[in-house]
This record gives sequence, C-alpha cells and structure tokens, in this order.
Amino acid sequence: MGTGGLAQAPNPNLATLDGAVRQAVTRHPDILAARQRVLQAESRLAGARALPNPELDIGHGQSFTSPGASNTDSDVQITQRFNLFGQRQALSAQAQFEVEIPRTELRLMEQDVAYRVRSAWFNLQAAQALSEFTKQALGVAETFARLADAQYKAGDVPIANVLRSEFEAENARQALLVAETNVNVQTATLNALLQQPPDALLSLPALSGATLKTYEKAALLRGIEQQPRVVSAQALLTAQRAGIEVAKSANRPEVVAIYAHNQLQNWLGGNSYRVGVVFPLLDNGRIRASVREAQAATTEKEASLASVRQQVALDLTTAIYLQEQARTLVPRTGEEQLQRALRLYQLAETGYREGATSYLNVLDALGVLRSAFQSYLKALSDYNIAEAGLERALGAALPAPVSTRPMRYEPPTLNLLSQGGKKG
Repeated sequence: MGTGGLAQAPNPNLATLDGAVRQAVTRHPDILAARQRVLQAESRLAGARALPNPELDIGHGQSFTSPGASNTDSDVQITQRFNLFGQRQALSAQAQFEVEIPRTELRLMEQDVAYRVRSAWFNLQAAQALSEFTKQALGVAETFARLADAQYKAGDVPIANVLRSEFEAENARQALLVAETNVNVQTATLNALLQQPPDALLSLPALSGATLKTYEKAALLRGIEQQPRVVSAQALLTAQRAGIEVAKSANRPEVVAIYAHNQLQNWLGGNSYRVGVVFPLLDNGRIRASVREAQAATTEKEASLASVRQQVALDLTTAIYLQEQARTLVPRTGEEQLQRALRLYQLAETGYREGATSYLNVLDALGVLRSAFQSYLKALSDYNIAEAGLERALGAALPAPVSTRPMRYEPPTLNLLSQGGKKG
C-alpha cells in the first residue's frame, strides 16, 4: 500500500473528523478569499455611512473692470457637502444589504468545504477497510492456487483446477491494486482539502459504522427560507430595491458649507463663509435612465430569487431522498446480503475442510463475499456522505431526528487455509 492512511499522522487535529473540518475551513483559499469579500463589503458600508469628503480649491483669478485695466487675485476655498435629504441614508441602506451577500456566500463556502472534507474522510475510511479485506481474500486465493498446482503435479486434479485457481488469485491481486490505488487517491483528495502535500501521512480512526437517522421531511423543507442561497438572493433583491432609492436621490438637493479666503496677498482680509442649498437644475435623462435601470434590475432579481427558491427546494428534496435510500441500503447490504455471503463462504469452507466439496466452491463463495462486502462498505460511506449532503442542502445543522438506529461495523475475517479436505 502507498502512503495513504496507515502511518501515524503528524497533525493531531486530524484524529477526528471535526478536527479535519476545522483545519480545512481555516486554511482553504476559497474560504480565505470569501472572508476578504466580506471585509470589502463592510468597508463599502463604512464609506457609504461617511460624509462626503471636503474639497479644497486653490486658484488664481483675473478680472477686467474696464478696458485696459485689470485686477488679479488668488484664493483658497474649502467646500463641505452634507447629504441631508436622504442620499446618504439610501447609500447606507444599499451597502448594508450588500454586506449580507458575501456573508452568506462565506457560509456557503464553509459548508461546501466541510461537505467535501466529510466525503473524502468517509471514502478514505471505506477504501482502507476494503483494502484490508482484499488482502485477506488475496491470501486465501493464493493459498488455493499453490494447493491446486501441487495437486496437479501429483496427478490428483486436472489442469482446469489450476487455471481456475490462478484466475481467482489474479482477480484478487487486481482488486487489491485497485483498492490500494483508491486509498492513495482518497488520501490525496483529503490532503488537498486540508491544504497539505498530496502524500502527507494521515491516520484516520478505523471505520466504526454509522447511526442511521430518520428525519421528518416537512420539518426539513420548512428550512428553505433560511438556506444561505435563498438568504443571499433575498439580500441581493433588497439591495437592488435600495438601489432604486439611490438612483432617485441624485435628484435631491444638497446642503453645502463653504469657507473662502480670496486674498492670498493679504491673509488678514477677504475671509467669507457661506451655507447654501444646491438644487439640481434639470434632468437631461441621466437620472431617469438610472432609475429605470435599477427598477429593471430589481425585477430581474425577483425572478432570480424565485429560481433560487425552486432550485434549493429541488436540491433539498433530492438530498432527502438520497439519505432515505442510503439509510435503507445499509442494513440490507450489511445485515442481510453480507450475512448470506458470509454464511455461504463458511459453509463452503467447512465442506472443504471435511472433504465434502472442492476448494473451487470456496473460491466461488469468496468472490460472492468480496462483492457483498464491497457493497456494504459503499452503502456505509454513501450513507455518511448522504447525511453530510443533506446538511449542506439544508444549509444549517440538521434538526433532531425522529428516530435513530446504530449500525456497528464488523468486517468478516477470513482464515488462511493451508490444507484442505480430500477433494480437489
């Protein structure tokens, strides 16, 4: 096996799934970028709440009082505008709603990364368990391949037995290669999410089973309005509605305070103060166009919100069905099919030991058991991933389940048979 999963990990935070999720959420670059977008929006909000910056005007002027005579002067003027007629309130309201958009996007990103970490974690646990079982199966197959070869050389069995046993041994070797490769792939996937080198050592706890949970579908669907994608679309619509008021506010008057000193040559004279109201004279169409644009954008965001609600409802409903299916398949593959396959293998093994059947029957039963065990592992990992997917689709912690059912994971153990019964 490669570097995935068996050596002790240097990072103690990865001893638990929650620790792995915390590390990924802390380090993942997509989340770091999302946090900076929140800071950008918060900075825009602070700027929208502030007064317009004062303006300093330093100039030189010349006036003509009569033909052939001139008078020159230099002046300094400081102007401060005050948005007292709703302009600043409109900008602040729009910026306040816009802050919620990157905040909900950050929540979505954190939930998505957490889901991906959980999926990689459960897939790696299942891959490790399958790899260990496949090693046992390979040991049994190789034992019978050696036995078949010895019996053929002794003239006790035909060449067909040798070919069949070698075929099963090679199948087991290929299955082990696939299993070990999957361990390495899942290790690299989890390491990538944790922002570690792909071949960094990981030490995951052994697969222990799952707690199957049943939820009330209606209770889950009631959480659609709090789903971050819906919240983000609602905030975008509200911000766009505020943008209509921002566009309209351009047609409102402003209070202006001016201090002027118009005699730089004589600093003690020429000071003046002025407070006035500046009215827009007329609109040549620019303000009306901005208002129409904001209104059209608002209608667009209303349609987008309806589309997001529909998609979230579909995603949540799909996640509910997948979780229900996975919850049903775990006991059916682990309690029924796996027990049948294990019993079949045990009967074949007993028959072989007592000389009642051929070891070819054991190899057939081993193939059935390996397939059933692989289905059981997949059902376990699928359930854990479906549970995480349901939480991501809801966008919040799952409610208390209606019922729970613990499923303990107990892998079958194969005995390496060194010698068999009387039949080949």
